[in-house]
Amino acid sequence: MPGSAESRRGFTLVELMVVVAVVGTLAAIAVPRFAETIRLANEGATKGNLGILRSSLSVYYADMDGQYPSELTPLLTPGNKYLSQPLSAYTIIHDKTRTIDYVADPEDSDTGHWAYVNSGSNWGKMYIACTHSDTKGNLWSQY
Repeated sequence: MPGSAESRRGFTLVELMVVVAVVGTLAAIAVPRFAETIRLANEGATKGNLGILRSSLSVYYADMDGQYPSELTPLLTPGNKYLSQPLSAYTIIHDKTRTIDYVADPEDSDTGHWAYVNSGSNWGKMYIACTHSDTKGNLWSQY
């Protein structure tokens, strides 16, 4: 019989609304977890990049018989053995950056950039110039 419930195909409006509500609920649960995972991954990458920069500085220091560079250009030139490119820093509070600031004290700055100390007793130290905390409550400038 045409028009009977058995021959009808498709979804009713109520069924579609239930599906949309379920998908919306699942998205509301999943999206914050993914955002936190991305944040943790960016933090890990930044800390890893800081380690790479410090290692490159140590190799440079050894190659130059105990002299740190006044700026990091020698480490960042293409084709050298130290670094192939500037590395990214991402601290959540600040935008992702590859900028390097030359400072006397990295704790005086809150730019989210890399901070290279090129004078004084801490010459050759590499930091992250951010006075905010990471997800574990540690200050970025303390790494």
